[in-house]
Amino acid sequence: MEAMEIVQLLGNLGEFLGALAVFATLLYLAIQVREAGKSARLAAVEANRAQRIAGFVSARDSPYIVPIMVKLDSGQALSAEEARRLTLHDSAAWALLYSEWVQRELGLMGEFATLDGLSMSLVLSSPSAMDWWRGFGAGIYPDRFVEYVNEAAATREAGAVGLPSDEAAHALGS
Repeated sequence: MEAMEIVQLLGNLGEFLGALAVFATLLYLAIQVREAGKSARLAAVEANRAQRIAGFVSARDSPYIVPIMVKLDSGQALSAEEARRLTLHDSAAWALLYSEWVQRELGLMGEFATLDGLSMSLVLSSPSAMDWWRGFGAGIYPDRFVEYVNEAAATREAGAVGLPSDEAAHALGS
């Protein structure tokens, strides 16, 4: 074997080993990206659960909101302070629904996404929450979320049970 043939052989071997190294690196990076995606979804689910739990605990432990709800349920009038507290409570409920919607639209929660049927039904059935929505929410949230909520409200007002179909909700998200 001549020196040129040896150099050619070593060059070919180097190219082959380089290609293997590139392939191994790409495989490693693909695995890392997949794992990072799983971690992001887990973090989103954990953040969502923490938000939801904090909201429930806050309402449960509030010396204000439970008496306000009892007054509303019994048809009693609210004081100006109670009405303001209820407005802020409704604002927080819409903020939680929006946060969950954004996480779903970004695909961060995957199969573990909270279904907003019950939460949305509770908010849509609350006259004060709907007053808040019409007075503030529809003007501060992005158009896609406004369309989603308005479709859910129209569906509920029409007497249908449920929320916009998955296809409709996905179309609003695209």
